[in-house]
Amino acid sequence: MGLSVDADAFAKSEQPFMLANLRKLLTAFALLMVLQVQAARLALVIGNDNYTQVSKLQKAGNDAAAMARELKAAGFAVQLHRDLNYLSMVKAVENFTSSIKGGDEVVVFFAGHGVQIKSGAYLLPTDIEGATSESQVERTAYDLNALTEKLGEAKAAFSLVMVDACRNNPLKANGRTVGSTRGLSAVEPPKGQMVVYSASKGQTALDTLSDKDSNPNSVFTREFIGRMKKPGIRIEELMREVQDAVEALAGTVKHEQRPALYNEARGNFYFFGPTTVQKLPDRVETSDAEIESQGWSAAQRANTEAGYAAYLQEYPKGRFAAAARIARASLGLAPLAPQLTVASPAAQVATPEAVPQGDIDWIVLPGAAVDIGVGANGVLWVTNAEGGIYRWINGAWNQMPGAAVRVSVDPQGNAWVVNSGSGIYRWTGGTWVQQPGGLSDIGVGANGTVWGVNAGGFIYRWTGSSWTQMPGAAVRVSVDPQGNAWVVTSAGGIYLWTGSTWVQKPGAAKDVAACHNGDVYVIGTENALYKWNGANWDKKSNRALQNIACDAQGNIYATTTSQMILKATYTAALSPVAVHSK
Repeated sequence: MGLSVDADAFAKSEQPFMLANLRKLLTAFALLMVLQVQAARLALVIGNDNYTQVSKLQKAGNDAAAMARELKAAGFAVQLHRDLNYLSMVKAVENFTSSIKGGDEVVVFFAGHGVQIKSGAYLLPTDIEGATSESQVERTAYDLNALTEKLGEAKAAFSLVMVDACRNNPLKANGRTVGSTRGLSAVEPPKGQMVVYSASKGQTALDTLSDKDSNPNSVFTREFIGRMKKPGIRIEELMREVQDAVEALAGTVKHEQRPALYNEARGNFYFFGPTTVQKLPDRVETSDAEIESQGWSAAQRANTEAGYAAYLQEYPKGRFAAAARIARASLGLAPLAPQLTVASPAAQVATPEAVPQGDIDWIVLPGAAVDIGVGANGVLWVTNAEGGIYRWINGAWNQMPGAAVRVSVDPQGNAWVVNSGSGIYRWTGGTWVQQPGGLSDIGVGANGTVWGVNAGGFIYRWTGSSWTQMPGAAVRVSVDPQGNAWVVTSAGGIYLWTGSTWVQKPGAAKDVAACHNGDVYVIGTENALYKWNGANWDKKSNRALQNIACDAQGNIYATTTSQMILKATYTAALSPVAVHSK
């Protein structure tokens, strides 16, 4: 049911994994220098949940976020992506493999749907359609063999490819399944690589043990990240432990699952170095000035927004602060995305969809979008599937510079956006100004209060110049007129910040919108629209919605799962559909 009661306790927060303490990070850098480890550590992490044409998943995004967090803690520069379509997957892999240099240590993690056909194993993007032939799969999914070959060509010293995608095959055509019905077949990795499947051939991988299993991660991911932190354990030994642990845990529910391992790696790889490493010399305890210089050098080597942000958070008035701000600004926003603007409604790129009988009266706007935001003054912004940013002006979409994946709008009609690299930008009326930190979602209230959540689930509130971490964890956030946040957790729980604590509300949701007039809406787990009545949720629409926003007059704006852009006036939204949530 769309809004069944969520009994999961609100996830406990932990300390931020990257920006909290630069001194600890520098100590780790010093250890690497002593061990003369010159190779870079790079990771590509993809989590696909929101499939548009085949069955959606619940935990792939959680798995990706958790894996990214632990890899960062192990010293990897992580490129984290959520819900990639085919073109985005191709770009993500191309950008990542082009950054690899000879001798680097590389990890690639994919969580989502996968399928085995005669020509090999394929990773499915979110826009995969119900394929009618294996040749169609080859043209619209990402070939795992092609991925391992690209890694081989980059000549990384060690590459670990983990595929948590051995679920039931989602592709069916004319009553039959395209490809193998279960699992992925053996792969022959190039020299220097290890490939791991979350389940062996003929098996399916468990997302959860039962309906009462509150763990946010799949069985494979939870066992892997729980063991990779162990210092001094070689990757081969780690994987044997994970294989045994997954098999034992799956066995508790009478399910057969044992991760498959295909290994052509050379040498020894550790996530955290062996226990027999050389003892750090006393000179690691350097002066504050030396520590700052090391931090600046590390930021320059990384040459990323996150690296410069880490330096600036620790040394906002440091000797290299001005240079860091200039370097970070020079990175800029992502390149412009293709135009969304359409000449007429007939030219819109969104897929038309059937309107449920008895639904509220939605107005269809031209174009196609994924996320949507509206200010208290009614100014409307969207982002599309390619990352393009658009503002509704004089009855038409006007493309703005830059690219983003999430958007929210302040009371003056200026957008705050988050791009695919977690960068945060605020539109000032003529240009984008980058803000410190990194987020995966952002919300702005009618009074201008800004909240955000990052890829690790941590919740933050903007002070005007920096971010203050708040208790709890979430994946979606919106802000009410008083500046208090409504959030949705990875398990679907709905919570309201009351000024000092989180109060759980009934039901489960995928997205939340706190309107500038005080109304609150959520998208339920079945993608229907619900409105808060003060005690429970009234169903308002059966349209399959993806993201929502609402203005000071109570008008609702939404994007659908097929990327249509909709508007419902406050008067239209007063009419409930036949179903009332329990």
